[in-house]
Amino acid sequence: MYRLIFIFFALFPISAQSEILPFNMYKNNIEFDVFRDGEKVGQHSTRFKIQKNSQIIESRMNIEVTVFSIPIYSFTYEATEIWVNGQMANLDVLVLDGSEQKTIKVSSAADGFSIKSPSGEGMFYEPIISTNHWNINVVNDSRVLNTLTGEINRVKITNKGSERISIKNGTLKATRYDYTGDLKNTSAWYDDEGRWVKLQFIARDGSTINYLCNTCDFKQ
Repeated sequence: MYRLIFIFFALFPISAQSEILPFNMYKNNIEFDVFRDGEKVGQHSTRFKIQKNSQIIESRMNIEVTVFSIPIYSFTYEATEIWVNGQMANLDVLVLDGSEQKTIKVSSAADGFSIKSPSGEGMFYEPIISTNHWNINVVNDSRVLNTLTGEINRVKITNKGSERISIKNGTLKATRYDYTGDLKNTSAWYDDEGRWVKLQFIARDGSTINYLCNTCDFKQ
């Protein structure tokens, strides 16, 4: 079901923990250019809104792969999360993967959370972080909600230390975290404030996908 690059989304869920309040760390949005084997193929954006007692996080990704300027593959991802009291309460996902379309929906229920996905319907009973990458608290978790499949994935997230990474118009210091388990061949970087600043993963076709941040011009 994954096409080209989508191991990506399933890997960075956001934890039930809220030692850090990530909504307050970003401005209104974070933007990335997406590269496949060094060639720019699309964009990813995450936008943050506050509405009464809830936080709304909208993630969008658009990819187009061409050969000799002829489009051969496209991918669109749209996800809206609603967070209440420090945990995800609702999630709606739309994926357009070439000619295939699928949806995933998570809703709060009396005794937990209901989920509807192409795999079926079910329940889970503890708060969880989705694979939309923006929440630093995920690095403390061992389970994430895969927003491409609707499945709960078991993961181990390992701190690999700090390094300087490229961003638009410069570099910054960030800590790298590698994923293994149900999600693998994926790394995410967060700066010293806990802001998501880079993503890299190996797509199912063997290509390397990199995110270059366009809005990470923080003072280092």
